[in-house]
Amino acid sequence: MTRDPVAAAVAACAASLRAPEAEAIGRALTARGIDAAKLYAMVERVTEDPASQSALGALKTALVSVTGDERDAFERFVIETATVNRPPETKTVSEGVTRLIAASLDRVATRSSTPRLSIGSSRFVTLCKIVTGRRFPAGQFDWEISGVPRSALLRVPRSRLPSVLAFVAFHMGGVGPVMFSHLSPFRTNKALDEAEANRSYARMARTLERQPHVKGFAAWSWFRSPGTHAVSPHLAWLSRVFLEHGGFVSEAGPDDPAHGALHRSATRRRLYEQGEYVPTKGLVMWPRRAMIEWARSRPELHD
Repeated sequence: MTRDPVAAAVAACAASLRAPEAEAIGRALTARGIDAAKLYAMVERVTEDPASQSALGALKTALVSVTGDERDAFERFVIETATVNRPPETKTVSEGVTRLIAASLDRVATRSSTPRLSIGSSRFVTLCKIVTGRRFPAGQFDWEISGVPRSALLRVPRSRLPSVLAFVAFHMGGVGPVMFSHLSPFRTNKALDEAEANRSYARMARTLERQPHVKGFAAWSWFRSPGTHAVSPHLAWLSRVFLEHGGFVSEAGPDDPAHGALHRSATRRRLYEQGEYVPTKGLVMWPRRAMIEWARSRPELHD
């Protein structure tokens, strides 16, 4: 019988917590009245908002005499303790996602996360969400259960708004809940890759089959914008799978150039400086039935 990969990763985290340096952190936290349950509650509150991480940041500062200059010792202790205290639930996600959750935990327990897993980093936030069941890894992309952002709908061009709202009402069945996609900070390929993207979507679709209440998939970012694809045709594949298989793509408002649209692209940067390109966001929606049917037609993507 194959061992549950998450159970094995939890055991690795438990073993890591028995190391002398981890036990020293545990004793220091106990002396401050912080037990595993309280630490889990702090992890559960972590979001991208720096204020949500301030309590953990203060604890790390207070414990610097214990952790010394050991790389990310406090952050790893926090993730490992939360994992052992309440292991992630995987009954309603696909086998591929289960393995990726386990790999995320193994990364912490084996000290293999690079660059640094520090408070305030996207990697730390992502792991806090994964171990508390708020974010799920699917490979190149992760997802969180959320809704089609109303702020995105408000930014759709007026000429497109009727068709967007009709799609939400008659195809998605409402604004949520949906799998809202994010780039994974742990992705191995820094450049977007079509095969890896499709593998992520297939893992999400297999999970959708186990979560009948979720209405489908949504995303909102600069690299999904038709405006981006117009000046960077090599990224047009990002819309293709949706447009060819029952999904919907629309411009949905301007984007801050600092958010990534100009990164690693001399062409977009030059056009932006010449006033010929304005970064925008693209809104993507993919109904559950269409996404599941697409994934069933691509068995080579299943794991």
